[in-house]
Amino acid sequence: MTRPIDIATRHTVAFVEAHLSVPCHIVEVGCGNGEVATKLQSSGYRVTALDADPDAIGAARGIGVDAVEATWPDFRADDPDAILFTRSLHHIHDLDAAVAGADEQLSSGGVVLVEDFDRHKIDQHTAEWFAAEVTTDPMRRLLGADATRMIGYMLDGMDPLAAWSAHHDHELHSVESMAATLSRSFVVETEPVAYLYRYLITQMPPTDAAAEAVAEIFRKESELITSGRITPIGTRMVARRP
Repeated sequence: MTRPIDIATRHTVAFVEAHLSVPCHIVEVGCGNGEVATKLQSSGYRVTALDADPDAIGAARGIGVDAVEATWPDFRADDPDAILFTRSLHHIHDLDAAVAGADEQLSSGGVVLVEDFDRHKIDQHTAEWFAAEVTTDPMRRLLGADATRMIGYMLDGMDPLAAWSAHHDHELHSVESMAATLSRSFVVETEPVAYLYRYLITQMPPTDAAAEAVAEIFRKESELITSGRITPIGTRMVARRP
């Protein structure tokens, strides 16, 4: 069986594997329940997975992940080859300290990988496209009556851009600020990627049908980004020392 979360995990793991060879030591900041970490471990990487949420750490350890309840950059790593921020860097209040910690702790030739999004980049057209996909009859049946936050707002008919704003009602770092801070110590390459599909994952049942629906939204979002017809919300950054 394939679950919705597996679609997102597959793409994150592919991103890591494209830039890091085995063997190497990765510190993942913001590991959640350990989905990415366990896949990387099974591919031969050594992964130290961090999260500040004790429940997430318990879940990650439950699937065999070397998970530590800790915050970044307070955690001191054992000479890692890579620091991987999986949708976590935008949350870290002291961005300067987060990047300085990576610079200090990375081994010689180490790399910072960032997978994140920018709440500020959404526009009306892109929000309306996503809402139109979410509110089709087949998607409504998969989501059911218990969808919450942005997805629930869209299903209830709220203006899509207002639904986005209501969901992201707290301050987050922009992609520009994250990239600029990384650029003080590293040479940074950025790539726009699909991200909106991720909002469906926690709202859907762990079934093949739901996974297929998420994969289709990902496919459409990626194609529309490539053709310039919607604004990319997601970004990936690869930061290497000069």
